[in-house]
Order: sequence, then structure tokens, then C-alpha cells
Amino acid sequence: MSLTSLHIRDFAIIAALDIDFSAGFTVFSGETGAGKSILFDALGLALGDRADSSVIRSGAARTEVTACFDLGELPAVRDWLAARELLDPDEPNELQLRRQLKSQGPGRAYINGSPANLSLLRELSEQLIDIHGQHAHQSLLRAGEQRRLLDAYAGLEAQTDALAGICRELQEIRRQRQQLSGGGEELRQRQDLLRYQLEELEELQPEAADLEQLEADYRRQSEAENLLQQAATASNLLYAGDDSIYDQLQRALQALNEANEIDPRFSEALQLCEQAQISLKEAAQSSDALAADIDPDPETLAQLSRRLDGYQSLARKHRVSPSDLPAHWQALREELASLEGSARSEEELQAREKQLLEAYHQAAKALSKQRQAAATKLGQAITRTVQPLGLPHARCEIAVDYRPEGSPQAAGLDQIEFRVAMNPGQPAAPLAKVASGGELARTSLAIQVVCLDQSPVPVLLFDEVDVGIGGGVAEVVGRRLRQLAERYQVFCVTHQPQVAALADSHFGVSKQVEAGQTETRITALTETARVEELARMLGGVKITAQTRSHAEEMLELAQGPGTD
Repeated sequence: MSLTSLHIRDFAIIAALDIDFSAGFTVFSGETGAGKSILFDALGLALGDRADSSVIRSGAARTEVTACFDLGELPAVRDWLAARELLDPDEPNELQLRRQLKSQGPGRAYINGSPANLSLLRELSEQLIDIHGQHAHQSLLRAGEQRRLLDAYAGLEAQTDALAGICRELQEIRRQRQQLSGGGEELRQRQDLLRYQLEELEELQPEAADLEQLEADYRRQSEAENLLQQAATASNLLYAGDDSIYDQLQRALQALNEANEIDPRFSEALQLCEQAQISLKEAAQSSDALAADIDPDPETLAQLSRRLDGYQSLARKHRVSPSDLPAHWQALREELASLEGSARSEEELQAREKQLLEAYHQAAKALSKQRQAAATKLGQAITRTVQPLGLPHARCEIAVDYRPEGSPQAAGLDQIEFRVAMNPGQPAAPLAKVASGGELARTSLAIQVVCLDQSPVPVLLFDEVDVGIGGGVAEVVGRRLRQLAERYQVFCVTHQPQVAALADSHFGVSKQVEAGQTETRITALTETARVEELARMLGGVKITAQTRSHAEEMLELAQGPGTD
């Protein structure tokens, strides 16, 4: 089981609704206009359908719908949630989808209590539920949907994904070739400019470390005389001059030494003074050594100045900072190398395009053969399913027309068309040309049922897909839905008592007016109430004892052994 409960507040004409669901086949029935389909509309809101404030119940400030799921048999969904940090670690088998819409202000969506956007919500919902409305046959008239159904039935997702990948790469190669070929004169002008700019930069040979050293050398050379003067002053004061600090410390050492002989507590002061005298001498020697390396030289200063000016001048010309010149130089060299290699790139791209085209046509042809084989099987399966639905002579064919002369498309080179014939001797015609709306609806239902056998989605919802059928045909539809419920959790809004009688669970939908407000209510039917509802569906407004008896018999036969 997957969908465990649904909680609705102030949606359309539903004030408050809390429903718990069980596994198997569940139906909803009620008078026309009672609000049966509103239930699925509300669920669609929780699953990420687009909606506006018009769905909020009159007089309410907001609507809220919460759908709860059991993930016990859905490890792929758990992995999907875990990868996005949306799995509840305390309840890893439970999932809650909640959606709010306000009459004023933006709506909100939540996955297990975490805010989520609608695209993420829909991506998750597609792994949980398939909803098939009473107008689902309209989408089946589209070629894209027919191709999707055939590929899903045949399990060709990996092949179609691979083909689409080749097609995307082919389109990118062609875009690059067009970009190269369309640049002609502009490309040559850019190359000439780059060569001119690089000629100046090559002469300078800018490097980040070089600039830092250059600035330091220039500062030392320009301040050489001042440095020598300050170094000499420091040396004289520290050690070399008359009455230097070193000499003064020598006198202090003599005094501390005499004091220490009298009182040993002066030993620490004596030691610190000795260390200070040593440090003074070392500082003076270090200053002298550095001064010895300083050689004021006007020519050296001029060379350093010219090189710094070169950095500044080129930096202004290229509109970068001097420190960014090395990286800019490298970028220009790479761009020129890329442009100069464009002719070689064109040849490489042309060769790659040829490889991709060959790979595409091979993959497209192989895919077409697989589709043709699957089309025969799918057409036969639909035929077997549609004939018991009151169309005993119906025949379904699926045409797969391979057109290698066409331009590469992500979905391949096949034109796929579902065709049906309703009477013996008639050629199969496209679905869109089926004369009767009822025939089209039943054919659509057969296609959906057959293709759903391959569905990885655990919950199937059918909203009045049995419109326009009745009697024995309706019973066949109900039995087919009940068979599906052995593999899936199946929900169905129905007007047909033959369908409703076959369900495992039955909810009645009614519309009431209280205090001037219209409200839809949904109630789980007891056995007795279920008989009354089936009698209503059978007999209309006036329910007789005979109608009830017929309803009891219908329910007994449907729920008894061997019903399927």
C-alpha cells in the first residue's frame, strides 16, 4: 500500500475531510455534482498541480491538503528523498506531502515538513501516482504520448535516453562548427590584435614574484643614502660609538655583579643585563652587515624605474592592475593559441560529427526494430483488452514507420501511430479518426490498462474513465481494475454499479447545504450503506425492494469467490 490518508481543509466545497485508505481497489460514487472529482483535484494540489486562490472554499482564508504515503515497498523513493535530505530518519517509511494556498500571498509546499518548490514536488509525485481522468483519451491522440506509451511498454527507456544523449552532443558539435565558420573576418582581426598585444607583453615578461621583488629593490635603491645613514646611526648608538648603549650596559653589569656578591637575589637582573648586552652587539653587527650590501647606483635605479614604468604602462593599456598582468598575459596567449588552432578544431569537429551521425543512425535503426517488435505485441494486447469492452470486432494496430532521411531527433526517426478498426473488413485508422466518442473512450481505457501493467508507479487513480459504458461492459471494466489492484493500489470515481460492486472499499460522496453553505462529505460505506448506494446507482431516485435485492445480489456475486 502507498497512499494511506488524505486530509483536506477548505478546498472548493470541502470544509474538512480526513480519510484513511487501505490497499486494493477503492471506489468513490455519488450523485452527479456531489464533488467526487474534487477529491482527486485536491490530491492533485498536494502532488504539485498548479492552482490559484479560486480553489479556496468561499469565506476561507486558505486551503490546505496533506497526503500521507507508506514507503515500505518503495526503496527507490526513499533513496530519492535521502539524496535530497528530505527523508525523515525517525520514520523512514513514511512520507507527508503538504500544500497550502492562501487567498492573499504566496502558497507553500512541504515534503516531510521541509519547504519544497513545485518542480521538486512534481518530480517526487511522478514516482508515486498516475492519475487518469475521463478525458485522458485526448492526450492519447498526440503522437508524442503514443510514442511514450510504446517505449514504456517495451522498456526502452535506456535506449531512448542513449539516443537523446547522442542527439544532444550532435547538436552541440554543430553549434560549435557554426560558431567557428561564422567568425571569419572578425576572427582574423582578433588574432592580429592579440599578436600585437602579446608582442609588448613578451618583451616585459611579467611575473607576479618579479613585480614584488622589483618594487622592493626599487624602494631600497631609491632610499640607499638614507638607509646607510640610518644604519650607521644605529650601529654607533648600539655598539660602535663613544658611550654607546653597550658601554652603558657594561657599567650596569659591574654594579649588578657587586650587588649580587652581597645579595644573590640580584642574580636574575644580572643575567638579563648580560643577555641584553649580547643582543645589542648582535643587532649592531646585523645592521653593519646589511649596510655593507647597500650600494647606491644611479644606473641600477634607472633600470628598476624603467621596468616599473613598463608594468604601469601596460597595466593601463590592458585595463588591469600591475599585479594582474601575468595572469592577463597567460590568458591572451591561451586565447591566441585557441584561435590559431581553429582550423584544426574545425577538422576535429567535422570528424566527430561524422562519428556521431553514424552512431545516431545505428542506434535509431536498432531502436526502431525494437519498437516494431513491441508494437506488434502491444497491439495484440490492446485488442484482447478492448474486445470485451463491448467492441467484439475491434482491432488495434501500432504502426512504426522508420524514416532514415529525416533530421536527427532526440526521440528517434520513427513516426508512431496507434490505429484501430471497429468492424471486420475495415482498415485500421488513426485513433483521432474513430467515429464514436464512446468507442474512443473504451479504446483509450484499454490502452491505459495494458500499458499500466508496466508502470513502476504504485498508485493508480481513474477519474470517471468508465463514462459512456454500462451493463456487462462496465462489469468487465470493473474486473480489469480489480485485477490491477492485485499489483497496485487502485482508486476510481465511478457512476457504474457494476464497477463499484467489485471494489474492496467504497466511499459515498454527498453534497449538503448547512447554514447557507454547500459542503461535500465523503463517508466510508458500511455493508448496509453500500447496498443502498448500489441500489441508488441501479434504480435512480426511487429505490424499490427489488432494486435493493438486485444490489445485494450484485455485491454478493462481485465479492464472492471466483469473481475474477
